[in-house]
Amino acid sequence: MIVWDLGTWAPHGTTDPVAAVAAGELHADVFGHKLRGRLVLVRGDGEQWHLLHTRDAHAVAGWDLEEHPRSVLSGRTNEEVRADPDRM
Repeated sequence: MIVWDLGTWAPHGTTDPVAAVAAGELHADVFGHKLRGRLVLVRGDGEQWHLLHTRDAHAVAGWDLEEHPRSVLSGRTNEEVRADPDRM
């Protein structure tokens, strides 16, 4: 397993993020190496959750997380870790 992103976040529009998650929708400002801006975590069907990026100054049209597979710490991908798990 890799550390895909690293940063901080702050709830937006609530002082009780646990209650917001329990209600099925949490808005947060994210300050990561890869992800930045306002994101919304929304409950879908059953245990399914969706992470959506709002259209803000940090949103990039066409940005695809599949094009950013490397760890922010090691620079390795999940496939590289699986192929050589003992390497640090």
